[in-house]
Amino acid sequence: MLAAYLGVMHLEDAGTVLDMGCDTGVASRARVRRPEFTAKVGGVDFSPYLITAAARLAAEQRLDDRIDFAVADTRALDVPSAQFDAVIAHTLMSHVDDPLAVMKEAVRVLKPGGVRPRSSIAPHAAALRGTCRCG
Repeated sequence: MLAAYLGVMHLEDAGTVLDMGCDTGVASRARVRRPEFTAKVGGVDFSPYLITAAARLAAEQRLDDRIDFAVADTRALDVPSAQFDAVIAHTLMSHVDDPLAVMKEAVRVLKPGGVRPRSSIAPHAAALRGTCRCG
């Protein structure tokens, strides 16, 4: 199922991808293993425990040169605007108390024309209608 999910994203041209709510980095690690995927991935999660596990697993699998993990609040990321070619929030929205704030933050850090693949973001997209010029 994960392979099929990753296959429909079409992130081959992305140089930088943000994985919001990355958990232990399962999807991030699977993504960088795909031969057609050459981007650098930044994974963020609110849980220091999960980020520690994600970084450890990436290092054990020798993927840590392509993935950086950090503890972060997805409602207010400490990164400049327009930093990522693609933003993914696979199952995040069902775990946050303010999905709209997370969506707005995802849009803020996405480069103009960036890729927003289908994800758990979809049910909240109507709330952002008219607020995003992502291409």
